[in-house]
Parts: sequence; structure tokens; C-alpha cells
Amino acid sequence: MGFGMLLIGYFLTNVMPVISIFSAAMLPGYVLIAVALYRLAPYQKRFYYTMWLAIPALPFALYYTLYGFVAAGLLSELAFLGGTLYAVVEWIYFIYLFLLGGMILWGVADLARELGLQEL
Repeated sequence: MGFGMLLIGYFLTNVMPVISIFSAAMLPGYVLIAVALYRLAPYQKRFYYTMWLAIPALPFALYYTLYGFVAAGLLSELAFLGGTLYAVVEWIYFIYLFLLGGMILWGVADLARELGLQEL
């Protein structure tokens, strides 16, 4: 159905980047989330709208991947990615991730309501 792919994508995007060099997992993670939401869209239309909200996450994933490589000392020529730019991107990403998570949960809640599983 797509919930397993959604779980794996969520793991790649939110757990793996705890170690800076593993932030490269965000790129395939957000692609996996978008594909999972596309597969869930026939069951609940909110997943379709959320899929379009998941696609703009790719620039964030690219930024955090490059920043993870800078933090690990692999790309020192991109050191400008830290400092004030990092703080601004961090706040924008926080708001974006809050909206994306809320939309995913809203889709799951509507699907549970349609199936008569309100307690979920």
C-alpha cells in the first residue's frame, strides 16, 4: 500500500542525519516518501496533496547533504553553508517539516475515518 515505504523514507530523512555524514540519506529518503505518498493517493486524496508538498524537500535534502560533508571535513570549500545561512535554513526547514508531518498525519486520520477506524 505504501505505509512501509513511508516509514523507511521517514527513517532515512529524520533518523539517519543525526550523524552528519549520513545526512546524504535524506535525498533518497524524500524521494521514497514522495513515491510512497503517490502509492497511497488512490486510497485518500490528502496523500496526493502531501506528495506535492514532499517534492520541495529535495533542495533541503541537498543542502543538508552538502552541509554534512562540510561538517565531516570532506568539502571545506563550501564552508559558507554554515553560520547564519544554516540558522535561517534550519528555521525554514523546521516549519516545512512541521507542515509535511501534519499533512501526512491528516491523511492517515482521514483514511482511518473513512475505514471506520476512528480510534487509530
